[in-house]
Amino acid sequence: MPGDRPRVVPILPPHDDTLRAICRDDPGSTLLGYVAPEWDRSRLSNLLGKSEFPPGTPVIKLHRLRATWFLHHMRNLVPLNELSKVAGLSTAKTFGHLMRYLPDLPEAEVFAQMTRR
Repeated sequence: MPGDRPRVVPILPPHDDTLRAICRDDPGSTLLGYVAPEWDRSRLSNLLGKSEFPPGTPVIKLHRLRATWFLHHMRNLVPLNELSKVAGLSTAKTFGHLMRYLPDLPEAEVFAQMTRR
């Protein structure tokens, strides 16, 4: 990701294989047929705003996609400090909003993690 905090964002399986194949077979191509202007705060948001979807298709909300991505990594115990760097966060506010969607872990598992046993 370019910008004020440039970073590499990993792509989750199974999409990583698909994207590798596209890069290999058609290097330099646009993934969604969209070329953003030089400065664009939210390329995906702009793309979605210009897209047409079939009737009955759920509305795609960028904040929900991002929340789903965060929760996937939080449920897999990715350290929050590293997750915030990859996501380009400057505060921990996002994590506070998402905590209620995380499952409770068994007390024994929590204690084992905390005591490194």
